[in-house]
Amino acid sequence: TGVPGESQQAASVSTSAAASGNAEELRSGHLVEVRGLESGSGKLLNGQKGLLCEFLQDSGRWQVRLGEKIVSLKPANLRKAELFVPGVPPAEYHVSRSRLRERKRSCSKSSSSSSS
Repeated sequence: TGVPGESQQAASVSTSAAASGNAEELRSGHLVEVRGLESGSGKLLNGQKGLLCEFLQDSGRWQVRLGEKIVSLKPANLRKAELFVPGVPPAEYHVSRSRLRERKRSCSKSSSSSSS
């Protein structure tokens, strides 16, 4: 009852997260915060929030949409971010399946257009 290959991807992502010391399970569509980058350009990304697009098994990295750009980051440099909506208690946060599909389409559109 899911996308073909999704359970295999989720298993590899969980394995990668556990191996890197990041106990959180990351999945496509999650809102994440970048942390722990130490290079000059990487430090500029620390604290930014983005959307997980796709896990690249070959490199062991996630493609993360940060605004208009997509970067590839190790799971150890990501943590699930809390969604903050002013005036709405956290118990009322809800992302419908259709909204999640829209987020995933947003990632795939930008990655295909940015690969020129």
